[in-house]
Amino acid sequence: MEATSDIAQPHIIMLPSPGMGHLISFVELAKRLVHNHGFSVTFTIPTDTGSPSKAQKSVLDSLHSSIKSIFLSPVDISDLPANVKGETKISLMVTRSVPSLSNSFKHIGSTHRVVAFVVDAFGTDTFDAANEFNIKPYVFFATTAMTLALFSYFPKMDE
Repeated sequence: MEATSDIAQPHIIMLPSPGMGHLISFVELAKRLVHNHGFSVTFTIPTDTGSPSKAQKSVLDSLHSSIKSIFLSPVDISDLPANVKGETKISLMVTRSVPSLSNSFKHIGSTHRVVAFVVDAFGTDTFDAANEFNIKPYVFFATTAMTLALFSYFPKMDE
């Protein structure tokens, strides 16, 4: 009977970029979607180690049972120079996780009614994989109101 309720309940797959700051904002969004709107959520988390840090484990273990997490297969980033910028490392980890993410879409989609895929700004390279499984992709832009206002004003500035 649980499989039937899992299929009926709308499910969202989220991909926070590596790093606690990204995970925490996604956790807060997931909690609101679960408690206020009846969704279930699975985090698909890119990694270069294959296992969560103590901080990640602590946060993920404290979540409601409707919020699950999967650490994607570790990606090799040993080919990157030692002085590579953090943003580049994060972006490449996400991009190199696409095959593992596709497998997760297939697995999760076989037991849940997946209605959306949510990423942050570093995750847009994964949209093609979501589209292959007919999952609507969205970008979650967690920031201050001032930054949001600035970005919203950019098109006006371009006129």
